[in-house]
Amino acid sequence: GLGRASRELFKQEGEQLSRLAQTANDHRDDVEAEIAVIRKMRDLGRVRDALDRLRTGEPRFASVVVWQTEYAVTLVYLNDRDGAIARYRLALGLAPNDPQLMVELAMLLLERRQGDDLDQAWDLAERASRLAPGAPSVLVCRAELLAQRGDLHGAIAAYQEAIRALPPDSEQRRVLEQRARALGR
Repeated sequence: GLGRASRELFKQEGEQLSRLAQTANDHRDDVEAEIAVIRKMRDLGRVRDALDRLRTGEPRFASVVVWQTEYAVTLVYLNDRDGAIARYRLALGLAPNDPQLMVELAMLLLERRQGDDLDQAWDLAERASRLAPGAPSVLVCRAELLAQRGDLHGAIAAYQEAIRALPPDSEQRRVLEQRARALGR
């Protein structure tokens, strides 16, 4: 029964993917239609196919921020952190005042920790903080960087501020509360 349910679900999702792909093929310059296909491929676990589609579409959409961001996300799925960092840098070059891009790049640099990655991550977090001081993602980024620097009290305070900005029943809030508690030990 489980196998049959899985096949049926994949059939339905596959049909939706086919419709999305047809729409993207019919509207070759519609980046959002192309992104919808890529996201659906990733949702279905077809990450390599999504990467192939990104490579194919690169000549048309290289100068589009959302394209570079989705390319980076796909590379993260494939555990290509260096490639994702390069793509986030391209996206940030296209949208230099986007605090969310700054945070996403900073978090990858924090994870990689090569050379001056931590200094770059800190600079990005500071810029993002000036642009979006109360944004939960910015606060979480700062918290992680503060924890990395050994400022656990500052990290906990940043987490608590991010937690206050989230709905009381959100899963993200629960995760951040656990992280703040773990730092307090």
